[in-house]
Amino acid sequence: MTHFQPQRDASQREDEGEGQETEARLCSPCGGEFRPTRDWQKQCSPRCRQRAYVQRRAEGVVGYYGA
Repeated sequence: MTHFQPQRDASQREDEGEGQETEARLCSPCGGEFRPTRDWQKQCSPRCRQRAYVQRRAEGVVGYYGA
């Protein structure tokens, strides 16, 4: 007898149900529909995540004229 817990896949969580589906979201940069794998996910792919980051950096700070 061992004291180890049974092995589970890293993507499985105890509080998730078997048939629980996440709702589809719209990707912020490309506008495509996707099903997120994380609760906080806003982009459909790493490419779109990078595109969103570049767009945020290009906007700059409002009201800043340089020093």
